[in-house]
Amino acid sequence: MHPTCRATTTCWFRFALGLSLALGMSFSHNRLRAEPLPKRGLDEFQSVLSRSEKQLVDAPALVKYRRDLSKAAADLSTLPDLSRALLLPEWFFSLLVTGVSDREKVSIQNAISEVDDVRFESAAEKLLQNAKSNVVDFVRVFIDEIKREELSKLLKRFEDRAHARLRDGREAEQIATLNLLGDTMNNSRRQDVSRFAGVPGVMVTTVHDIVPTATELRKQIRELIPDMKRLILTKDAEVPIRVAAIRALSNVEKDGEKLIAVLKPLLTSSDTHNKIRRAAAMGLANMLKVNAGQMYSSRSASYLEYVDRIAPVAASSLADKDPEVRYGCLMACQQSADILQALVKDSQASAKGRYFFEPTIKNVKRQVIPKIDSVVRDKVPSLRVIACRILERLVLIDQQIRNLSEKPRLDIEPKKATDKGGVLPDPRLGQRKGLSGSSARLPSSASRLRASTNVNAVRLVAFQAPGDDLPQPKAIQPGTPTVKTMIEALRDKDYRVRISAVDVLESVGEQAEPAIEALVERLRVDENKFVRWASARTLGRLAPRRADIVVPALARLMNDNEDLSVKFTAASALESYGPAAKAAVNHLARVINRGDKDYILAILRTIQSIGGSDGARALPNVEWLLLLKEEPQPTSVRIECIQTFGHFGRLASAYRDLLKKIMLDDPDESVRNAASAAILSIDDTGR
Repeated sequence: MHPTCRATTTCWFRFALGLSLALGMSFSHNRLRAEPLPKRGLDEFQSVLSRSEKQLVDAPALVKYRRDLSKAAADLSTLPDLSRALLLPEWFFSLLVTGVSDREKVSIQNAISEVDDVRFESAAEKLLQNAKSNVVDFVRVFIDEIKREELSKLLKRFEDRAHARLRDGREAEQIATLNLLGDTMNNSRRQDVSRFAGVPGVMVTTVHDIVPTATELRKQIRELIPDMKRLILTKDAEVPIRVAAIRALSNVEKDGEKLIAVLKPLLTSSDTHNKIRRAAAMGLANMLKVNAGQMYSSRSASYLEYVDRIAPVAASSLADKDPEVRYGCLMACQQSADILQALVKDSQASAKGRYFFEPTIKNVKRQVIPKIDSVVRDKVPSLRVIACRILERLVLIDQQIRNLSEKPRLDIEPKKATDKGGVLPDPRLGQRKGLSGSSARLPSSASRLRASTNVNAVRLVAFQAPGDDLPQPKAIQPGTPTVKTMIEALRDKDYRVRISAVDVLESVGEQAEPAIEALVERLRVDENKFVRWASARTLGRLAPRRADIVVPALARLMNDNEDLSVKFTAASALESYGPAAKAAVNHLARVINRGDKDYILAILRTIQSIGGSDGARALPNVEWLLLLKEEPQPTSVRIECIQTFGHFGRLASAYRDLLKKIMLDDPDESVRNAASAAILSIDDTGR
């Protein structure tokens, strides 16, 4: 064949082959798009489970529903699929079916117990015919009972499959199963919408519906606790398996005493591997976290019981040689503080009065606080910060408990604790009935710093503006180890620890008087403005103690090189000292306009608080500020200047003509009114 013909033939052949392949792929693609793959596994089970009542109107439909549901459940071959199936939101039972009697419900249950489809259909047909006008209610009960039957089978399959994996599975399978059990337990708690009934802002399905698998699934998983304990206590088991078992157990076990019996020996034994001790410490923290996340007011005694039992165990290992173990124990102490704080703020719990909380807080002060106090000297800076934060919170909680009513009200009857639902009985409820009180507000200063969950870093989040109210406490006595420890921590090389120490001293109030000299030193030498800010604020809380050294130090802080927020806090702190701050008058007069509006207002209020002839020395500077034309002051500042004159009464009589002119000529009515009030104050005190 001629070479040209051969080339032409080859080209046509290639073109035809390419066209046929393209058409084939297009046809195949369209075919796949037109015929989607059938649902399999969990999707099919969910689809069957969610069939509506409108599709199940007669006996044959109910038979098909039971058969399809059973077949779809049988296709759930893996443990994760079983877990996800048991947590589907489509599980619900109708609780308020009024058209079916208890006797008829038993008949429906007997019909469903028939294994043979023909006999089940016959029994269902007969019951539906007898139902007459109540067919819809009968269908609902049939659907519920079919679901209950399948649910019990799935729960048993889930338990048997998990048990087999934990007993005979390989290492990877055992760890994966343990992780799945813990995750399923946590998901079941989130799925339990019934506990949110009546809570504002939380949605539930309807008032007639409840997701049942949450509690049933948790009950079934708890049947596996012996397997978890066996893996934990088997010393020959691999460390990763024991760690995974500890984590799972802390999510599953609801009895604090039983968990402690397993974890405490692991924490205290020096022969235990570091990773196991870390897991044990975090396990204690996790159990408290789980309970804090689902608190009921009616079960407040049981949560105090958790704190009573777990917090001292965690605190006892705060001296562990491994910093991550110490971190886990600190987290358990922090979770204990969270629970106490939530209970004190809860109206039902706080209504039981001071004596309801005192046994727990005494236990915490005796067995927990001294151990946390020692961590403030820890080599790891982040742990020192966390320890300070926990101490501050516990001190504030102690103050709030002291603010509760001392004597119980007799018109409040607390609910008694029982052994049901994981409630731990508390003898305090049996001894005192009708306790009452009111919860105290937690000052916002407690949230200025938050400790990061990372053991290697603690993040500085935000500072509250000064001025929030802090009650003067009498929580601990002067010279206690906590105050002494905080004085040492004020010289820590990590600024976060120094800030935390200042906050703790602020929280203990007047009992921090021994720390005044150390705080004054911070004003003078600390390079961190946040430390200076917090120290000035705390010294303001301690006013008028040691005014001889505090007032000059605060006045020096109000210089041009200082940060404006620090200067403002220093001025506010001086205001707390009142007449005792007279040594700062000259300095206040000099810097009266070297800041923003809030800073100037703080200085004017400080001058007013000093009062008398000492404070009156600053009035010429107040007049100068009021008349300053180059930088006219805002209305609020001008009004405060005028009120300052009125505050001094006859000592400000030399400025009466100025005030009269303002009263007559100023274009701002509020300023004129302030001048009028000031003139009346001067005239009245001059009589």
